[in-house]
Amino acid sequence: MHFIVASGGGMPSLSDIPELVVGFLNPAHPEHLPMLLVYAGGALAISFFCSLLEATLLSVRVTELMRRSEDGEEGVRLLLLYKEERIEDGIGAILTLNTIAHTIGASLAGAQAARTFSSESLPEDVAVAGFSAILTVAVLVATEIIPKTLGTNYASALAPMVGRSIHILSTITRPILFVTGFLTRMLSRGEPEGISRGELQALVNMAQSDGAIQHDESRVLTNLLGFEGLTVSDVMTPRTVLRMLELDSPIGVVVELDVLAAHTRIPVYKESRDQVQGYVHMRELLRALALGKSRDLPLSDFLRPVATMPESTTLGAALRTFLETRDHMAIVQDEFGGTSGLVTLEDVMETLLGAEIVDESDKVADLRALATQIRDQRMARRNHQAEE
Repeated sequence: MHFIVASGGGMPSLSDIPELVVGFLNPAHPEHLPMLLVYAGGALAISFFCSLLEATLLSVRVTELMRRSEDGEEGVRLLLLYKEERIEDGIGAILTLNTIAHTIGASLAGAQAARTFSSESLPEDVAVAGFSAILTVAVLVATEIIPKTLGTNYASALAPMVGRSIHILSTITRPILFVTGFLTRMLSRGEPEGISRGELQALVNMAQSDGAIQHDESRVLTNLLGFEGLTVSDVMTPRTVLRMLELDSPIGVVVELDVLAAHTRIPVYKESRDQVQGYVHMRELLRALALGKSRDLPLSDFLRPVATMPESTTLGAALRTFLETRDHMAIVQDEFGGTSGLVTLEDVMETLLGAEIVDESDKVADLRALATQIRDQRMARRNHQAEE
């Protein structure tokens, strides 16, 4: 922001510069100089203060304010209030004071400059124009660059003072804020935009670059942001490679199969793989045999219910279901109710936490393809175990 100084003419020319230098070094009316310094200095000081408040308000982190407000810092609590809920009031109060300081300060300083420096050798319009040029540079340095640099770099330390100051300003300028707020609401349409996943991902990347979080934490957060974009069909074990058992199979035969070495929970079907009845836990079969139960007992005696999920179920919904029901696996069904595959809690957690899913050079958009890749790797491992 720049002062507009009342002036009777344009900017001074090069030929006027010597007269300006002499006139400013030796004011024609030095008795007016103290008031000129008061007007200009006061306006600059107020503008400096407003820029400092604005830079701190916009730069300070909400997370830090939340943490410190819990410790009872009143100024920080007020700043958090304006940062989260009343940002328009805070900015409006700052701009109101800044505008008043600019307008009144410029008018008074311009008039006082004319009385201080004008003489027969230095016309009034040239004196005021020269003073305006000097004041513009002072405004740029003293009320823009310096305070905003300080507010940005020392936002944390300035937070308590800024919070109290903005609250006082908002209280004093409340009538003006009421009018400006009404006009703002009249001109605004719709709800303000929230934070997008892309912005959250950018924050995660920045936090890792700054050393605030570790690489593993960044990977988990990145996977989490893409979690709802994946479905169980992206990470399931497909039906074509899924190991299943028939319902009437005797446990004595089942425990001798190589499937026992690779799996602990195995789906059980009746007649067709589309008719999954539940699953058996291999540990229960071994315990039954160890207790002397008949090897001819059918799997139906050890059957446990199994959950089902449509292919369109997101991984987030699947994880919530697993946690609520304490299940470890679910049959994935297609739109006709047929068996598409099997998804386990391990599959979901591997997608969320697995290092092979996302590294620092990957993007969230690639998560689906990478999840499919790890699913294929898992299928290859299971086929290899079955062959052995």
